[in-house]
Amino acid sequence: MTFNISLHHLSPDATAVGEQFEDKDIPAVTVPQLRQLVNSMSKALATRTEQDFAAPVIRINAPQGVFMVRPDGRELRLHTWTTQAGGLALTVDEMIGAITDPEKLAAAESIYETSAKPKRNTAKPFRAQDPAKAGTPRWVKIGGLAVLILAFNATTAWMLMKPPPDLLPPHEPLAVEVSARLIARLAGEYETGPRPGDRGMTILSNGNIRVVRYGPVPEEWTFTAQAAIVDGKEVLVTSASSVIRIMDDQSLTLFGDTYRRRTI
Repeated sequence: MTFNISLHHLSPDATAVGEQFEDKDIPAVTVPQLRQLVNSMSKALATRTEQDFAAPVIRINAPQGVFMVRPDGRELRLHTWTTQAGGLALTVDEMIGAITDPEKLAAAESIYETSAKPKRNTAKPFRAQDPAKAGTPRWVKIGGLAVLILAFNATTAWMLMKPPPDLLPPHEPLAVEVSARLIARLAGEYETGPRPGDRGMTILSNGNIRVVRYGPVPEEWTFTAQAAIVDGKEVLVTSASSVIRIMDDQSLTLFGDTYRRRTI
C-alpha cells in the first residue's frame, strides 16, 4: 500500500516546522515512510515556541479517503471528514493503523463521536490578576491567539481548495484501437478479497471502471481508463490520476493492492 501526500509548513523530511518551507507533494509513500514522516513531525513540534505561527500539515491521499495530520498545541491529531473539528487524539502507530485499516478507523471515529458530546462547563470564574504580577500582557496573548486562528483557517482553506497534484508517472497513451483491445481483454470482475474492508473492481469493455470497498455500507468510486505505456509496460491510466498495473490477464494492482480476477 502506498500513499500520495502533501506537506505544508514542513521540511521535506518533516523534521522541521516553519513558514519558510514551500508546499511539497510526495507520491508513492510507503507505510514505513509515512510512519517516519509523522514521527518526525511529532518530534519537531516538541521544539516549537509560542512565537512560531506556522501551521504544519501532512495531507494523506489514501485508498479509503483523505486524511490530515495537524497539531493541537504540541500534540498531533488525525483529521478525517468525520472529525474535522477536533481530530482524533491517537499515537503515531494508532494513526497509521486508522489510515491503513478501515476497521481501526471506524473504531477510532466511534470513540471520537462519543467524546465529542457537549460537556458541563467546569471552568473556574475569572479573577483579575495584579498587573504587577502579570507575565505576558493580555493584549499580546489575544493578538497571538488571533494570528493562530487566522493561520488555522488559512490552512483549512489551503487543504480544501488546493488542486490535486498530477500524480501520474510519465506515460505514453496507446492508439485508440490498441487501447480498446487491451481494455476488452481485461474486462471483467476482480477483487482483493471477499471480506469487509476488501475491494472489488469491475472493468467494462468501454473503459468505465467501478471500485467498491466491501462493508456494511459499501463505498463506491467510478472513473474511466485508457491504455498507456509506463516504464515499457502496458498499464491503464485512469481519470482519477492513478495507474492500474497489469501483472497478467488474471491480476492487476492499484495503489499497491493486488486485485485478482473473480471466478464463478
